[in-house]
Amino acid sequence: MKYSVSIKIDMGKRISAIGELVDDVNKNMSSFGIEEKMFIVSEIEAFTINTDRELTAEEKKTIKDVIEDKFKDMEGVTVGEVMKI
Repeated sequence: MKYSVSIKIDMGKRISAIGELVDDVNKNMSSFGIEEKMFIVSEIEAFTINTDRELTAEEKKTIKDVIEDKFKDMEGVTVGEVMKI
């Protein structure tokens, strides 16, 4: 079995120059009467896990929890579910 875990990164929260760009664009869009907000998110397949059997729901949760713990202090980083590929 093969599994993957993705990570989403809010680039505006991680890189100040991108955050400033997003804020400026959102302010300008607001002046046009557009209240939707732009954001820039990068999603990457960060981890691939190979196993000789299917993982249980509890095992997948444990893997996700361990990964989330490593990123807990990083604003704008979200760990996805452990997905079978």
